Amino acid sequence: MLEGEPVKGCTYNDPPIAQHLAQVIEQFPYHADGDVCADEYASFFNGAAASLVHEACNSFIPQ
Repeated sequence: MLEGEPVKGCTYNDPPIAQHLAQVIEQFPYHADGDVCADEYASFFNGAAASLVHEACNSFIPQ
């Protein structure tokens, strides 16, 4: 996901790397993807972690 203006010199979706990365991310039942060229990743990881943990915990059925 790209937010704002593209970062000059950053490779966003050039194959084969972006294609393989997207395939790996989609292998996980709970996943999130973000801007690989973002200035910082902390806000993405904070939001993704909270969201994914919440989603995974709500889907958990004790055996």
